[in-house]
Amino acid sequence: MKAIILREHGSPEKFEEVDLPVRPPKSDEVMVQIKAGSINPLDCKMREGRIEAPLPIVLGFDCAGLVVAVGHDVRRLREGDEVWVYLGGPCSNGAYAEFTTVPHHFVSLKPDNLSLLEAAAIPVVGLTAFMAVKYKARPTIEDSVFVAGGSGGLGSMAIQLLQTFGISQLITTAGTEQSVVYLIERFHLPADQIIRYEGRSRKDLAAQAIEKNGGRLFTKLLDFVGGDMKRLCFDLVAFDGEIVSVLKRLILLRCRFGTVA
Repeated sequence: MKAIILREHGSPEKFEEVDLPVRPPKSDEVMVQIKAGSINPLDCKMREGRIEAPLPIVLGFDCAGLVVAVGHDVRRLREGDEVWVYLGGPCSNGAYAEFTTVPHHFVSLKPDNLSLLEAAAIPVVGLTAFMAVKYKARPTIEDSVFVAGGSGGLGSMAIQLLQTFGISQLITTAGTEQSVVYLIERFHLPADQIIRYEGRSRKDLAAQAIEKNGGRLFTKLLDFVGGDMKRLCFDLVAFDGEIVSVLKRLILLRCRFGTVA
């Protein structure tokens, strides 16, 4: 099969197209013919050497395609199924290739309402947002939620999840007017639930967010940006509130009695 391999860290010019053997599936695995894949920030960081990875490597953490072979213990999938795949666990190779072999637990049937191209963009960002919202923040309908980076990939997923969970008191940020329009048109967020941060101080942003939240601090905050946006979340967190961040190993901070534990 054709694959794009990385032998040394650096720019995209370091990628090489090579021929690699296709590994048949083990008893609990499936082989997928990759029809579409996506590029995540994680791929770029690994390529640049900012995240350690054994070289040579075939990058790509999610894809969509067709099941072409199944191990004899696999009952939930069969040849010809259209699937989407998370390649963050054990696998023969990443998504920058024509085929991959992976345990069936990391594979599921593609929703009928998504194309293969659309489905390939979801596994990593979808799982990350779901874990952040459902298992880390755990918001209820009584919570007020602040989302830093609502128009990005993770933010877009998180907002849809929050809406599904019935969260109505939701404030998010957007950098450009185009991002504001995106949030309004795609997720039907009222304009008064969106804060433009471009060219504004953290103090001003905090004041506007609190004003939009009825003069109160937030009980649940999701940071998908890092840096100043993470610091803004600390400005906005209520007594005994929670901040969930996906940046720089910061997963869950619980603020209680004026301290961070």
